[in-house]
Amino acid sequence: MNYIEGCRTWVSDKTILKLAKALKLDAYQLLLPKYGTQNGGSYISREGILRLKQTIEKVFDEILR
Repeated sequence: MNYIEGCRTWVSDKTILKLAKALKLDAYQLLLPKYGTQNGGSYISREGILRLKQTIEKVFDEILR
């Protein structure tokens, strides 16, 4: 986890799905920037999040076929 969080390694699609399941999240949520502007987080609109979610789900579906 330290290497992933520190951007020293990337994870496979299967690992992202396993992490999401363990954390009880949708996989796309692990790939989102911080929401809002507190503590230096990036801002992304609700519409932007929904578009990103759709794109990520489409890519995962294509990979897992």
